[in-house]
Amino acid sequence: MKRRVGFVLGMAAVVTFPVTVSARTPERKPFTTADVEALVKVCRDVLSGRVTRFGQIEVRKLPKALTRHFDHDISFTLFHDRAPLMQYSGHARNVIGCAYAMMKRAAAMPGHLFYGFNQSDRVGFFIEFVTDRELVKPTDWHKRLKRLDMGVEGIEIEDRRKPPPPPKSRRKRRERPSGTKTEHRFGSEMPGRAVIGELDSRDRFILRLCERIRLYPSKRPVMPEGTYLWDKKTTRVYVLRTQSFLVMPGHTRAREMFRVNLPASPPAPETLIRTVRTAADYLCRHQESDGRFLLSYRPSTGRLS
Repeated sequence: MKRRVGFVLGMAAVVTFPVTVSARTPERKPFTTADVEALVKVCRDVLSGRVTRFGQIEVRKLPKALTRHFDHDISFTLFHDRAPLMQYSGHARNVIGCAYAMMKRAAAMPGHLFYGFNQSDRVGFFIEFVTDRELVKPTDWHKRLKRLDMGVEGIEIEDRRKPPPPPKSRRKRRERPSGTKTEHRFGSEMPGRAVIGELDSRDRFILRLCERIRLYPSKRPVMPEGTYLWDKKTTRVYVLRTQSFLVMPGHTRAREMFRVNLPASPPAPETLIRTVRTAADYLCRHQESDGRFLLSYRPSTGRLS
């Protein structure tokens, strides 16, 4: 019997860094589990304090996938027993540079020592690499986002427009409202956030990002002060494709994930033999002396009798 193991995360603090991207960037060669295992080793060294400077990292010994040019965002979610999640999204010239910067930021958090994140061998990692960005034309916003593949595709919104003038009551004397300065609003939601944030619909997934950057796709009865609407001239919407990996606390092995789930392992001789023996033992325990099997399930207690 196949079993799918789910992986669910809770609340997280998000730090994002803006980056200017082209309309369509080519899809990168996928990362391997070996790449991620080498990356997590460096991350744990930084979290524990064994590495305090980037120069201490033996870059030459790392896989090329971590040191080559990588013009996409990466999301790191750190989790530890009885500790709040820490999530960071960053962008750098390469993966190892981004990971070092994010882990240094994590190590500087007030709860780093209190929650035991310095015991990095006990810290788990959920990592998402953006591998492709698809620019969605304003005429296709409704059609494309309506079929956003939850758990597989993320979203990124970038908006540049002139900020509205402040209310007259708040204007200082002799202050002239700026008519040329533009305001840059940027943010992204990784596919894993649909599960991490328990967002069960595309509208909630997209609205979560819009609320964070104060940019809304449609008008509401009551609009909070300082909010914005999507504009065809100044707003750009991208659909993100990612690769995600999981490394459990206390382990070094990385597992690639799909829809924030671990794919079921294919059957192998050793697993089939173990399954058959387990099933045979179960039948022997419940067989009566006359060869009958009498089983009843009690929902109130969850027991078989």
